[in-house]
Parts: sequence; structure tokens; C-alpha cells
Amino acid sequence: MATTDITKNDRRVCLTGTRFWFSAICFTALLGIVPYISGCAKMYGIAGLVFLLAKAHTLSDFISRRGSLGLKSNTLWFIAWPGLDADAFFKKTASPLITTNAEWRAAVLRTVGGSVLIFSAVFWTSADLIVRGWVAMVGMILVLHFGLLHLIALAWKNSGRPVVPVMNAPVQSTSLAEFWGRRWNLAFRDYSHRFVFRPAARRWNGSVATWCVFLFSGLIHELAISVPAGGGFGLPLGYFLLQGLGVSIERQLVRRGIITRGSIAGWCFTATFTIPAAYWLFHPPFVLNVIVPMLQS
Repeated sequence: MATTDITKNDRRVCLTGTRFWFSAICFTALLGIVPYISGCAKMYGIAGLVFLLAKAHTLSDFISRRGSLGLKSNTLWFIAWPGLDADAFFKKTASPLITTNAEWRAAVLRTVGGSVLIFSAVFWTSADLIVRGWVAMVGMILVLHFGLLHLIALAWKNSGRPVVPVMNAPVQSTSLAEFWGRRWNLAFRDYSHRFVFRPAARRWNGSVATWCVFLFSGLIHELAISVPAGGGFGLPLGYFLLQGLGVSIERQLVRRGIITRGSIAGWCFTATFTIPAAYWLFHPPFVLNVIVPMLQS
């Protein structure tokens, strides 16, 4: 009986998700061919729609399992929390959770540092356009993902919600599996783990499910990066398929004792797979057609 219930729930969740993502793909296709819309506007439009659909899908699944918590809580979920772990967000405790002054200072410093990089890229007009674009992107990621979103997470923890920051110290990752599974962009990780990995693992196995997650990640980033850029198609997908290959290789190396998780060798392996190939993820057409025009405007 339990297995049947799980299967039915997986089918319902997958059907709901299919409807959501079909809508996202249709919208992206239409937006991608509309003239006179800047690459920046397309990027924000597509990324915003994808995010809202993921929020709606996650909330729909939570309500089906736990019941609705009311209009106020649902509204806060959509507009005041960037994560996608509904179970943590809606699990409010009576007393505030502990945050440290060091955490607050670090988040503020990252926000300030990222802002400095962005302004540097804006006024560094003598630099190569690709270099300026990359400096700006690093600044944007510091401001948003490592700065403002971290501050929001700390504020929610102070209010008694056991949420985890979207970026959980990824530089400390000593394995590729740890980097993608516990530290980098946990909002996307939470969504893909629940709605892609779990159903695929039940249907096939964990290895196949891991490949499904990286394939899904690649396709979503194609929508949000290559479509607005009008080029570079296949490179973001290739980046995430490379990460899937890296995780598979890492498992074999760990199993044979060649590297161990938690070691400097594991950290180096992770950096080797994630950093150099980022040029595929944020490819030149995206930098030149989306990021640089933002700086020039």
C-alpha cells in the first residue's frame, strides 16, 4: 500500500511539474523570438518565470502533503523568501534561531565587495569586454547570492524559521557531490532533489537520478542563459553534463581510495571541474549580449 501511495504521489507531482515547465518552455520560446526586447529583459523575464513556477510547484506539493497555512504565509513564501525548501520555511519555531555577528558582517562585506566589483566593471571602459563582463558577474553573484540572500536567510532565522542560506559556503566543498548537493544554490538543489532526483531514483537508481538532475539543470540554464543571449546553445548543458561525469568519476576514485572526501585532493578535484568550465556556462554570447549591455546602460 505504501509503495502504491508513493508511486501515485510521484506521478501527481511529476504531472504538475510537467504542466509548469511546459508553460515555461512556451513562454521562453515566445520571448526568445520577440524583437526589440533586450537580452537583459529576456533574461530577467525567463529567470523570473522559472523561479515563480518552481515556487508554485513547491507550494502546491507542500499543500497537498501538509495543508495550506493561509494567505499570509503563502504570500511570504512567494515574495519574501528566495529558497525552495517549503518544509523548513513553514516550520516556524516559537523562539529565534541563533545567528552570529560574524555571519551578519560577512554577508554585509560580500554585498559591499560585490558592489565595488560591479561599479569597477561599469567604469573600467578600457578593459576587454569579456573581462568587464566577468568582473560584473562575479560582483552580481556576491551581492545577490552571497550577500542579500544570505541576509534574508539570517533575518528569517531570527524570526524562528530554520532556513538555510541559498549559498552555504561552497568554497569549503571538498567533493563535487558536496558542492552540488549541500553548498551551491540550495534553492535549485532542493527543488531538483525533490521533483527530479527522488522520482528518478525510485524508478531507476541513484546514479541515473543524478544524471537526470544535471540534465535538468543544463536545460534550465539553457533557457535562462542561452535563449536571452541568442547564442551559445549547448554550452550550459555541456557544463552540467560535465559535472555529472565528474561526480561519476569522483565516486570511482573515492571507492578505490585514490582520493578521500574531506581532503585537499578532493577540494582540488572539485575546483578543477567547477571553475575552468564555467566559461561554458557563462559563455561569451551571454557576456557580450546580456551582461555588457547592462553595464553600458
